[in-house]
Amino acid sequence: MTLANFREAKAEMVAAFNTVWLASAGAVNGGVVPSVHWEGSPFSPPKDAAWARFSIRHGLSEQATLAGADGTGTRRFEKFGIVQVQIFTPLTTRNLILAEELADVAKSAFEGISTANGIWFQGTRILEVGADDSWFQTNVIANFRYDEFA
Repeated sequence: MTLANFREAKAEMVAAFNTVWLASAGAVNGGVVPSVHWEGSPFSPPKDAAWARFSIRHGLSEQATLAGADGTGTRRFEKFGIVQVQIFTPLTTRNLILAEELADVAKSAFEGISTANGIWFQGTRILEVGADDSWFQTNVIANFRYDEFA
């Protein structure tokens, strides 16, 4: 129940979000799960439908323990960062409500959650960015922390 590297941590964070998004986002969007732009994958946003962009940003890393002087033992490194879900809905009154509902779905993937391998999400918040051209943007951001052992 420990993570060996940040690729495993990223995969676990993606899975935590995607599981909730696939199970719940369609219920607030007329049965259609909005598409998600995953970093590193080609994506063309729909012209008139809600969509989301998912990103992970690692930040501070601190060594929390030392190994023995003779090389025995394990060092623990605390990893910190943020996960962000940017939600875009076409700019209409109904879709402003949809943006809020989709933000609640994304928030539920992180708020009060820790994963099987010990990723702990904290400080989950919804930020209304506002209108930009023909889109309304709402961001869901959660701080995360986990331990990596070497």
